[in-house]
Amino acid sequence: MTFWRLSLWIIVPALCIGLGVVLLSPSSDQKPATPVTASPQPAPKTDKPAEVKAEPSLTPSFDIVRLEPNGDLVVAGRAGPKAVVTLLMDGKDWDKATTDETGQFAMTPKSLAQGPHQLSLVARMPDGKEFKSAQVVALDVPARGGQAVAALISPDQPAKSLLSTQGMSLAPGQRAPVVITLVETQPNGTFYAAGRAVSGALVRLYLNDSFVAQGGTSPTGEWSFAIVKGLTQGQYRVRIDEMEGAGGKVMSRAEVPFDYTMPAAAQTAPPSPRAAAVEVAEVQSTTVKRGDNLWNISSKFYGEGLRYTVIYQANSGQIRDPNLIYPGQVFVVPKDKP
Repeated sequence: MTFWRLSLWIIVPALCIGLGVVLLSPSSDQKPATPVTASPQPAPKTDKPAEVKAEPSLTPSFDIVRLEPNGDLVVAGRAGPKAVVTLLMDGKDWDKATTDETGQFAMTPKSLAQGPHQLSLVARMPDGKEFKSAQVVALDVPARGGQAVAALISPDQPAKSLLSTQGMSLAPGQRAPVVITLVETQPNGTFYAAGRAVSGALVRLYLNDSFVAQGGTSPTGEWSFAIVKGLTQGQYRVRIDEMEGAGGKVMSRAEVPFDYTMPAAAQTAPPSPRAAAVEVAEVQSTTVKRGDNLWNISSKFYGEGLRYTVIYQANSGQIRDPNLIYPGQVFVVPKDKP
């Protein structure tokens, strides 16, 4: 598969401010007016609040993150003016840059190794004060022939995919791979995912490697899925497989991390305006609590502990040892298989 290489050009325009001042003075042939002493008058009262000039945020944030399948990375963002911004990769210093007068920075750190990674930012101001980013970027550098994954995770907001197919070039006769263009929580709490593949393709939706539903692309290549209820708040891996028919092999695959957050007004919000090609009424999911193990979770959902392997296989991406699971982990519990 031929992958496109995305180059970043960052243009910071020069800022020019012209100040015009007009000085008014009496003409030479005019006598100056006799000064008059008057009692000071109180300033007129007004209900209009005083205007406060907005200060730029000193907390660093991501504006642009571009990840190529070979691990090459480009990062741009903003912080306070003249701040030293440190890019952290999995909690360790990875690269540094100094912001300009407007607080913008850009860096091209060394390539990432294959596998999942997490990026964050710390900015140190000239006075020594430090500010940590409220955002995190989740990345996954694929094995040879795979597709890179990049998602922006912000507090109290759903994860946003940073992948884009703009500029992707295909070799003559090459098949366009499936891509995920949108993953979000809608106002009524419904999970929604959408993307593109070739026209008439069969695509399957997986959460944490657990099959959820399958559907087809439209004549223009769009696909979409919605899950009305059943998802527990937490982190998921959203995966789409393009299949070579119902029992065929996987032609292409796309995956993105997603932090599912139930909206505060989910119970009273109006129905979601987005319509999905495939709607799933409900899925099963659970959050691990202290004292849980795969056996008792299996007993709860399936009535027998022996089926714990089904839950393990569906969530193997976050379970290294089936005997060790941790409070706060979110597992999808499969209902059926494709």
